[in-house]
Amino acid sequence: MIGARGGTGNDTRVVGVVQDGKYRSMREAPLPYSYFPIAQSYSPRVTLVTRVDGDHMAMLPALRRAIQAIEPTLPIYAERTLETQLARAVVGERGGATLLGIFGAVALLLAAVGVSGLGSNGVQQRIHEIGVRMALGATRPNVVRLVVEQGMALVLVGVGLGLVGAVVLSRTAASLLFGVSPTDVLTFALVPTVLTGVALIACLFPACRATCIEPTRALRDN
Repeated sequence: MIGARGGTGNDTRVVGVVQDGKYRSMREAPLPYSYFPIAQSYSPRVTLVTRVDGDHMAMLPALRRAIQAIEPTLPIYAERTLETQLARAVVGERGGATLLGIFGAVALLLAAVGVSGLGSNGVQQRIHEIGVRMALGATRPNVVRLVVEQGMALVLVGVGLGLVGAVVLSRTAASLLFGVSPTDVLTFALVPTVLTGVALIACLFPACRATCIEPTRALRDN
């Protein structure tokens, strides 16, 4: 590749190869680009990319002076850092991620309400059993553990299936992620932990209500 010639009349020679880049969208596939010296291929719109150490914005005055020393009449505009440029490039993705985050929070709230309701229904159906257990000496911690175990069993199965599905779909989601791996360890550890914690709290509400059951009344009513 290096040294190869091309173009009209073979007047272009390859002097180097650079990594692929994205210019129009973060979603685009790498496209073949050729770079020419500005003196040989002038364009009225030129983007100057510089790499500096320290405060990027503090270097702007020095960069302006260096450019104006070469061409005083050259207009300079749209100065921005790489972070700003990347933020503009993914503004649509950030908006979509924020919207999905809101939907996820609402879904988590609804799931917590559902788990709590399921636990309450389970307590109501087992009120006679709980009354018998308490009459035979079961303590409040025993009752809480009984109700929580029943609710968390389904939750843990759901979390496990969700993790398997996330791993399977991770490659599909790779094109939608920027700056994070589709199999990010922190994400795969944090999300199940949060889900399990919220479900545990939701299970504690009916479990605490179950400890308030009076054994004699539970046996008499059933």
